Amino acid sequence: MAAEGGEVTFSSETPVVNAADIANLTWTDTRTEKVYSDASNPGQTFTTGDDPDGYALNSFSIQINSTSKTDPEPAGRFYNIRVIRIDEGGATTTVALETDHVQNGPWSEGDWMTWTLDVPVNLLPDTQYGIDIEHVSGGGWSNGIPYLRYNQSDDYAEGSGYNRADGDPAEINDDARRDFVFHLDIGTGSGPVDVPEIISFVSVGDGVWELVIEGRADTGYRFVSSSTLDFGAGTEINSLSQGDEENDAGTVADGSLLTTNEDGLGKVQLTLAGDPSDFVRVEAP
Repeated sequence: MAAEGGEVTFSSETPVVNAADIANLTWTDTRTEKVYSDASNPGQTFTTGDDPDGYALNSFSIQINSTSKTDPEPAGRFYNIRVIRIDEGGATTTVALETDHVQNGPWSEGDWMTWTLDVPVNLLPDTQYGIDIEHVSGGGWSNGIPYLRYNQSDDYAEGSGYNRADGDPAEINDDARRDFVFHLDIGTGSGPVDVPEIISFVSVGDGVWELVIEGRADTGYRFVSSSTLDFGAGTEINSLSQGDEENDAGTVADGSLLTTNEDGLGKVQLTLAGDPSDFVRVEAP
């Protein structure tokens, strides 16, 4: 799920909005938010269209409202960029996480700051997603901090600005009363993508739980448990087994990896080390 990222770029040109792109290009307010390691991490939720062939997310841009120094120029500032899927109840699933997007060079007030994904992320139609950024290291504050423009109003009806904690938390602080000034470069016709989901979770006694997952066909997934929903202290589960190896969907290897069958299904049993109310997440290794 995690991949190395590419460069962060700046442009004075307003992004062109193509057919499947999503954007809020006008700043009608005076509000800004900095993106730096001592601040919360900004993001924007959005909803895809109804193309049955799905979409591919290529990049995320936000307009900035600060000007950096040029002597010395900012250099070696690293960001993580994350894409999440949001279900109807507000729960999130991480779809992609790219690390070490590097920013070099100066910027000016009104420029567009763009994070281009190293690997385009496939998106389902008619689905809500979020994309967020985190400054993780590098770049002294004294030669400039990007301040991102947003409007304290619901400009984009099918999403909103949000913040999240560091790392890969399951929770976001979704504020429906504001939107960033942003642009999402989205292509069409990429084909639907299957994000792993737990579709059944039942107790079979003695602290053992049986799960059925649905994801990509013939793909390996691991399980993480945590006593808190943000998975900040999450632990990889290494007690996977199958009740009926011949008839259960998928196969288990080394007690920690479940590989789905040709239909994208997998059934597995596991023991939770903590309280039975622990949270469990399935994810790509």
